[in-house]
Amino acid sequence: DKSINYDNCGKSCNDKLTNQRRNRKVLGKYLYESFNNETPDFLQKIKAECQKIQQIEPTPVQEKTTKPFNYYSLLKKLSFSLVACALFFIGILIGNIEPTVPVAVKAASIYLDVNPSIEIVIDEDNKIIKCSAINEDGSNILVDLDLDGVDIDTGLFAIVGLMYTNGYLNTTNNSILVSVDTHIENTNKLLTNISETIDQVFKDNIEMECSLIVQKVDVDDELKNTAEENNISIGKMQLIEKIIEKGELYTKENIKELSQMIIHELDLLYHTIIDDNKEPKDDEIISGSPNGYLNKEEVLNIVMEDAEISMEEIKHYDIFTIYDFQLNMVYSINIILENKQILKYKVNCETGEIQSDSSFDGFKDWDDKIDDFVGDIFDDINDIFTPDKK
Repeated sequence: DKSINYDNCGKSCNDKLTNQRRNRKVLGKYLYESFNNETPDFLQKIKAECQKIQQIEPTPVQEKTTKPFNYYSLLKKLSFSLVACALFFIGILIGNIEPTVPVAVKAASIYLDVNPSIEIVIDEDNKIIKCSAINEDGSNILVDLDLDGVDIDTGLFAIVGLMYTNGYLNTTNNSILVSVDTHIENTNKLLTNISETIDQVFKDNIEMECSLIVQKVDVDDELKNTAEENNISIGKMQLIEKIIEKGELYTKENIKELSQMIIHELDLLYHTIIDDNKEPKDDEIISGSPNGYLNKEEVLNIVMEDAEISMEEIKHYDIFTIYDFQLNMVYSINIILENKQILKYKVNCETGEIQSDSSFDGFKDWDDKIDDFVGDIFDDINDIFTPDKK
């Protein structure tokens, strides 16, 4: 067997390790020198460029200084704010900031009576401020009608037209009562304008004649209270008072009975009074005549034919219109003949039918005849308005 020399082996290994270490140092030195030679030195260049840059001096920090509190400036600003607020509220009050609609001033109240009763309030420019119904029929006319701000002529056209289309005005009931409560200076001009406007409505659209009474009323507490007690309009109450005053056949005791009559019937009563040579007042306008009734000449002819007399035999006659609650509207005819005979008739105003007739013969003298004649007329009135005949 070959023997192994361990000493020689150890020495050989040490020599190899020594050579390897030596070689590593040589290789490291070689790599370092090669890297330095191949890589440029930028550090010196960067330092050189930095020397060229202008140095920026730091800005010194200024210390804050506190000013004293300015009470005058605050007071000035506060005063300005208060003045601005005051002007704002004043502007609201006088309407400069937010315009308000000016309040219309009432110049007149116009009452229309047919059977519907309506009050129209107008301003100084004849513009309608409001319309109000006085009774249920008036409410039917105004139910869908808004006339606020409309001219009075246009309003009258609309209201009268609706009264006709709803049957309140027709060929047998053509009476309209217009009453004006106003304190304007030119009242007659307003009355005339109303009368002409309503007449024009009938001529242009309804094509029939209108029986019209336009009157000025002075409303006081007595007139207003009496109208309310009898549940009628102020205008109708005024017309009844004029019938009592001018007709001389009625008294205030008959107000209740007269209040139950419709305007068309009161119109006939008043026309009868005016026809008896009693001129209307200056503050009223009367035009046309009520349809559906016989006139006085027609009634007189009916009586003369029934009594078989002529005008030559008549010495004096009177014809009055009376409302009989049993016979409706009747003419009361009283005739004095040349032979001193007195004839009394009641004739239906609409049909001409003779309701009653009587005659009286023989008088002591003419004064007795006249006294009895006038007394008979008032007896007719009293008989009609006695409670047992209602």
